[in-house]
Amino acid sequence: MTTTLYENWRRAQGTSDLMPPCEEYVDARSLAANVAEVITVPTGYKYVTFNATGNVEFWVKWNAAATIPADVTDGTAAVLSPAGRELVIGQARAAVTTIGIIAATAIVVSISWWK
Repeated sequence: MTTTLYENWRRAQGTSDLMPPCEEYVDARSLAANVAEVITVPTGYKYVTFNATGNVEFWVKWNAAATIPADVTDGTAAVLSPAGRELVIGQARAAVTTIGIIAATAIVVSISWWK
């Protein structure tokens, strides 16, 4: 059986089986259409979740500016509307220190952080 990101996070935090704890730190970004922004990960935070207004897709890139991809076949595309992540990359567990974000239409994205 595959363990989900949330299950791993919940075990690490020792929290309820039903819900994560309330956010410790929350940012909001008002994105203009097709304008990338870069978010700096607050010091000491290990987990992030995203929520956006409307039914609008957004793209996220770890440690780089995000672009809305067309055909990308080399593994470097941005991620479409991720729900949440642990802030490490791959098996090497490289730290994520910035998050690039972009959307094709104007939206507000809520970014919640946990340690």
